[in-house]
Amino acid sequence: VGGDDGKPQMVSVDTGNVAEWMQEEYYMFKLTHFKSDLLHWLDTSPGAIHPASYIPIVKTWIEEHLTDLSVSRTSRRLRWGIPVPNDPTQTIYVWLDALINYLTVAGYPSESFLWPPTHQIVGKDILKFHAIYWPAFLMAVGLEPPRSIITHAHWTRNKTKMSKSKGNIVDPVSELEHYGSSAL
Repeated sequence: VGGDDGKPQMVSVDTGNVAEWMQEEYYMFKLTHFKSDLLHWLDTSPGAIHPASYIPIVKTWIEEHLTDLSVSRTSRRLRWGIPVPNDPTQTIYVWLDALINYLTVAGYPSESFLWPPTHQIVGKDILKFHAIYWPAFLMAVGLEPPRSIITHAHWTRNKTKMSKSKGNIVDPVSELEHYGSSAL
C-alpha cells in the first residue's frame, strides 16, 4: 500500500494497520532447541490439536519456519508489563507473561497444582502461540504440554472478523434479550 509520501508500506491483512519496522535489543528464547520435541509431541499425542486439519499447518510452521523467539521488549517502549528480573531496561513480552498465567491459575507452584490441562480452547489466529510457543515454554521447565488444543474459527459480521478495535462487535446482552438463551 502506498503511504502519504508515496513510498510502499506493509499493512496487516487482519487489521489494516501499517506495520512499523524498528530495531532494538531483547532477550531470546531458544525455540529452535525444541523443534524435535514439538514434532514428537504432535506425532505421539493423538488429538493434540483439534480439528486435525490444523496439525499440518502447525507442523509446517515448526519444520519450515521455526526461529528463536524474542521474549522481552525495551522498557522505554513497553512500560506497563512485568520487568525482566535484574534488567530494568527490559519488560517481559506479553505472550510469555500471559501464557504463564495458565500455570498460576492451575495452582503452580503448590503441591496441589493441576497439570496438564485436558483441553485449551483458542482462536485460530493465536494457534501458533498455543501450539508452538506455549508447549515449548512448558517443555523448557519440565512440564507437559496441554493434552488437547481445540481451535475455533471467528465470529464474523458482514464477512469480517468481529473486533473491538474495528467496532463491528455484537452486544451479547442485547442479543440475549432479543433472541433468548436457547437461541444463543
